[in-house]
Amino acid sequence: MVELPASINGIRAALPEEWRDKFDEEVGNAHARDLPLILNRWALRPTPAWDEDIAAVEALREEERQILAERARDEEGAR
Repeated sequence: MVELPASINGIRAALPEEWRDKFDEEVGNAHARDLPLILNRWALRPTPAWDEDIAAVEALREEERQILAERARDEEGAR
């Protein structure tokens, strides 16, 4: 389960440092009615770790494919 930051300060703290000034500017200049959408977009924004996460997930998927292929070969050999 992924927990997203639930406050402006929490979102800001979760961002890479190089994104924080842009975040502060956008949030500081936003109309109050637009804040929920802006905060959601920033809270869901991928971080630099995103690429590492994607690579890890793809490695797990590849491992799963290999295991399933081995099982299928074993089942074919048992017939």
